[in-house]
Amino acid sequence: MLITSWQGLGMEKDIFISAIRAFFQLFFTGYVLQFIFGANNPYLTIGILVIMTLIAGKDASKRGQGLPKVFFIVTASIALGEIITLGILLIIKVITFVPNEAIPLSGMILGNSMVAASVALDRLKGSMVQRKAEIEALLALGASPRQAVTNVLKETLRTAIIPTVDRLKTMGIVSLPGMMSGLILAGQDPTQAVKYQIVVMFMLTLTVTVTTVAIALLAYQGYFTKYQGLREDLLVINTKKGHKVD
Repeated sequence: MLITSWQGLGMEKDIFISAIRAFFQLFFTGYVLQFIFGANNPYLTIGILVIMTLIAGKDASKRGQGLPKVFFIVTASIALGEIITLGILLIIKVITFVPNEAIPLSGMILGNSMVAASVALDRLKGSMVQRKAEIEALLALGASPRQAVTNVLKETLRTAIIPTVDRLKTMGIVSLPGMMSGLILAGQDPTQAVKYQIVVMFMLTLTVTVTTVAIALLAYQGYFTKYQGLREDLLVINTKKGHKVD
């Protein structure tokens, strides 16, 4: 807060409120998880995962405000990444479907998917605005909307996936990830902790890729009318409150 005040960023209130919220939310979550782990009920576990997915979808969909069915698209994409990733882990028996394994891993999956979804939506809109003239030219030449936005989709996917790939490149050299560090601090053998972390990183790479591809392929359609023309009302960027720039 002192640093942001020194730099004149005006973020002191946001940091303070966020810190307080995080404190109480984490304590509340701890007690809820204690109850769920003790109950060990698969239906209760599924219910919690559904709630987590809906919250992740609601938060990430804010970046696509104005797009038709954006909440459904984002939530379905995040859920798809969750189902595929968690399903593979269950099928190959890396984990079992018990709350103390499924919920923490799902939290990691959904958290990363939510961030990737937000980045994908933001980059999709930015690329659509920047390449508006290119897209219109391709449409005028007879290209379909899907063909016209090929470069847009590539930019969107690269931007959303690159951070996860970069984390893979430096894993274990520059950073020691949370799960690995936690296991080591808990007294686990480092070589065993590494095995868990490898699974987690591959898991997160898969879910981010699935989520962003699904969002890109579904969300771009909202930028076109039923007559395959661009929706001008969506191709604006808000700069300041009350001002819009084409």
